[in-house]
Amino acid sequence: AARWVRASGAARTVIAVPVGPVESMRRLAREADEVVFVDAPEPFFAVGQWYERFDQLGDEDVVRLLATART
Repeated sequence: AARWVRASGAARTVIAVPVGPVESMRRLAREADEVVFVDAPEPFFAVGQWYERFDQLGDEDVVRLLATART
């Protein structure tokens, strides 16, 4: 997404995430002007461990949500 935004002419790109692994934050920093995050704990196991509720979505759910976002 950051590559697409930049290629589309954005003057500045900022990626903001609540939590993620340190290595992922480093890789994201190569794709954006700035990366903002609340925490990058070591060791990092899963995003879901930081949420009280982190339900998994199926493919059908994602397709439906994307279709809804277009309208």
